Amino acid sequence: MLEIVKTKLIKRTKMDLIALGAMFIICFLISAQFDFLESIYSYSRQFEFLELDEVFSAIFLMVLFFAIFAYRRWQDTKLMSLYCEELAMVDPITQLPNQRALERLVVKMKCQSDYPCSFLLIDIDGLESSKNELGLAATEQVGIEVLYKLSQVLDCDQVLAYRNGYQYLVHCPNTNQHAANDLVAKLNKINLSSRYETYNWININIVSTTITRYTELSDIFEYLDDELLQLRLNKGTQLHAVASNH
Repeated sequence: MLEIVKTKLIKRTKMDLIALGAMFIICFLISAQFDFLESIYSYSRQFEFLELDEVFSAIFLMVLFFAIFAYRRWQDTKLMSLYCEELAMVDPITQLPNQRALERLVVKMKCQSDYPCSFLLIDIDGLESSKNELGLAATEQVGIEVLYKLSQVLDCDQVLAYRNGYQYLVHCPNTNQHAANDLVAKLNKINLSSRYETYNWININIVSTTITRYTELSDIFEYLDDELLQLRLNKGTQLHAVASNH
């Protein structure tokens, strides 16, 4: 929606500039044809007591002042637009970059050389059960604490972003598959002990993929979703095998 509004505003601005330019040319040609300024000057000389020439001087100054006023308001609008665009790229609860920001980040990779680049998909299970038992406020607090512990493992150039639900994506530039696997292992080892007993319900699933050339974000998500599904199936099989042994 934001991109559609921006496209319409840019289109309207171009149309207004074209219309104003055409009107200026028409007014100039008409003025040159009938010598308006000379006629006005001659008329003002005949009725000097009316100070008509000063009126036009004041009009010129007012045009200049209004131009300054319009420029300042344009700068204010531009600043507000940038602020709204920034808010549109941040998740309001976690304050993390959202999927729109991820799309911008991936598109920029077209003209960058941060390859190989890895992406980690983090899926947090158990928070939905926590919300049903303890309520939304406590669940959000627990979720934020989990994200904080995950972010402590990441480097400064690695971006933790919100995808949807309780899924998050980590963008890791200049990271090969081996380094991505090491990072997954570190994230899986974080300590979830806390005063909140709901941590006992939490299970974190993390999968990764590495790209060596530009890839659409939708294709990256599709691969990570397949890997996450396979990971869950493998964990389910292992749990079933353990239960059968007992």
